[in-house]
Amino acid sequence: MESEPKSHDRSNVGAKIIRPLGHLECFQSALHLLGLYRSTIVTCRFNIPGEFVDEGAQEQLVIKIEQAIAAAVLQHPFLQVGLVDEDSKCPHWVQLETIDLAHHIQWQILIEGSAEEYQSLYDSSLREQLDTKFSNLQTRPAWRIVVLRSKGNLSHLDLMFVWNHPIADGMSGKIFQETVLRNLNDPVSMTERPLLQNHVLRLSATAERLPPPMEKLAKFPISLGFAAATVWQELKPSFLSGEHSTNATWAPIRLEPYETTQRIISLDSSTLQNILSACRQNKTTLTGLLHAAVLISLATQLVDKEAPAFASVTALNLRRHMPSSSEGPLEFEANQTMANFVSRQIHKFDEALVRKIRELAAKSRETSTPSNVDCEPNLRKLAGTDALTEVLWATAARVRGEIQERLDLGLKNDIVGLMGLVGDWRSQMKQDLKKPRSVAWNVTNLGVMDGKLGTAEIAQAQDANNDKMPKGVSGPKGWSVSRAVFSLSADVTEAFIHISPMAIKAGDIHIEISWQRGLIDDNICERLTAGVGEWLRFIGQAQS
Repeated sequence: MESEPKSHDRSNVGAKIIRPLGHLECFQSALHLLGLYRSTIVTCRFNIPGEFVDEGAQEQLVIKIEQAIAAAVLQHPFLQVGLVDEDSKCPHWVQLETIDLAHHIQWQILIEGSAEEYQSLYDSSLREQLDTKFSNLQTRPAWRIVVLRSKGNLSHLDLMFVWNHPIADGMSGKIFQETVLRNLNDPVSMTERPLLQNHVLRLSATAERLPPPMEKLAKFPISLGFAAATVWQELKPSFLSGEHSTNATWAPIRLEPYETTQRIISLDSSTLQNILSACRQNKTTLTGLLHAAVLISLATQLVDKEAPAFASVTALNLRRHMPSSSEGPLEFEANQTMANFVSRQIHKFDEALVRKIRELAAKSRETSTPSNVDCEPNLRKLAGTDALTEVLWATAARVRGEIQERLDLGLKNDIVGLMGLVGDWRSQMKQDLKKPRSVAWNVTNLGVMDGKLGTAEIAQAQDANNDKMPKGVSGPKGWSVSRAVFSLSADVTEAFIHISPMAIKAGDIHIEISWQRGLIDDNICERLTAGVGEWLRFIGQAQS
């Protein structure tokens, strides 16, 4: 994936301007420009049908994957646009004539090696992609794909979809992977005609089909009181920021070193279902539970002087509030559209609650058996403590209630409605670099992905005409996804820790925890991962 311009890019120079970026798109663009947030990734493990498994079928496999990706690009206009005037108050989307997929898709194949060595390749590729900015934005769309495969296990491949946040939100990553899966399993469209000529995809009607920004699709009514309080809190100059007990001053804002570290909590389907059942019994959700478990972990590691209270964020999918369109070329279903349809809900955990958690944890340690686990003394032992379990569920239920209240309000008093007041996000973010970090962690839950999309259609096609199955379709099982992981790069000015769950329908869940390495003692985040995992496993086993 070269960064220098190639001949095909010349056809995109001076491309037609489509529209200015929307308010949230401008915000995300400035983050990327300044290197404050660099990329987002959804990685899916695709199980390969029999005729593509053998090493000798690698060339056909590459063609099949490339065709499915090309079809997905044509289905989603934001994968077809360039960006001009990035370093300005008002960047614009431009229409590109072609995309050379050779610049966007990279295969990494482990010729020889164990499962551990393949995992090492996977981890290093993920870290590189998370921390690498996008280039040539004027002539190339801001996304890339890395496909990983091992000759030691040819039955599957891992497809990393990496993108620049201005073109799409987190849910869009799941939508893209679902689109690719459908295309792989489509018994007709993938065989009717080739989409590419020497890896080059020709584009048309992108300008007419590009979804408008949220503020053009729907109204965001703002009350005077909300506007006054929010504008002062968010936009006041750094010298007036002052100290708030919930500020994450223990995680300083620094541009360097910019290196994302990530860890994974993996839970099987049975454990996940038990956890979800316990959440329902306690009037909460997995998102609420994760907030509560992270709070307990941080509160029991950091002392009162450096962290008397905490604040966190939940990312909210606003597609339920976005009208779909059936007018002319701008036809789209919001729930199936890649775009930035997202907002946030802030949660605050006051000094009294944090003090209570610390007191209960201290009492628990006095009566517990010393732990041999390499983590904060007896951190794992806190999972299941009666008093702390009560606090855990009460906090999780409160967080769930705050999210529901926000959703019930619709778009009223949503922060997106005030983003237009910022004339230049570059200047605003340079000011933010001088302020204390306001939130400690963020939970972005992509929910569940159906890993068998399109397989029913394959079965129907085989039943209809078993002898004339389209070439490239293996039979009833077809292509499937058995694993999905959602990854976020380090965020210099916003949440220090990212909690990113994603599950497969009737399958496992993977919760990625990521942070900017070297700002604090990284063992704090390592212990947080261990502690949150232990809480989840305790709840999952207690329900069995």
